[in-house]
Amino acid sequence: MAVEGQAASVPLMDFEELRLAFKGARSYLHGTDIFAGCLDLLATEGIVLRDIDMKLGRPSRSALRLVSVGNCTMQPAIAYLRGIHGSRLLELKLVETDQVVSSRYQFDESDLLGDVTRVKSEVPTLQLVRTKRYRDIDLWISMIKHALANEVPGPDGQWLFGRIRIAKYEESKTGSRHTIRAIAGLGTRNVRSSIQVDDTDLGMVDFVWSPRIEAQFATIRKFKHLKLTATRCEEGR
Repeated sequence: MAVEGQAASVPLMDFEELRLAFKGARSYLHGTDIFAGCLDLLATEGIVLRDIDMKLGRPSRSALRLVSVGNCTMQPAIAYLRGIHGSRLLELKLVETDQVVSSRYQFDESDLLGDVTRVKSEVPTLQLVRTKRYRDIDLWISMIKHALANEVPGPDGQWLFGRIRIAKYEESKTGSRHTIRAIAGLGTRNVRSSIQVDDTDLGMVDFVWSPRIEAQFATIRKFKHLKLTATRCEEGR
């Protein structure tokens, strides 16, 4: 029974694989595509989320499947997605399949960043007027990474998109003004930035200073010989 004022949970769900490709020159699935791919897949089922919270874990080169957190899977989750649909709470996770991603699409980040202006502020703040060439999620994540280019909290690492919390996601209109501002964690390995579109607060994005992607894949390969011998059920995080 749902408690008054709280969202009720939904039954266990299992969706088709996400149709994803490598972004630009990257050799792993990018968080922007995972985020957009999940929302697009849910939309085909008539599910539109609000109060969205996605956490990204380790990188992946495999095709991904979206399932309920309560589903037992042989593979650990590489990302978690929570959100409200109607009056119900959806708690989902992304797990790898046996299929390896082989396709990629062109993405020119320098073209996107060519329209960015830096706002004079005590904290890194960037603005951009949207064009129809890029998705909003691409704008925000590229802008934040660019804003953090001079922030190096440790040796031999890189900034990675780690989490997004947003009230809702709808592509904005051409000509809308997007502003990102680092609001917490400067000087640390976890920086939080706010997102505004035409002065309306939409949500927050966390970037994490992490080992470089190739180093993470090397660690994954190192333990590849360890096989799961039983199904693994995980709690959302």
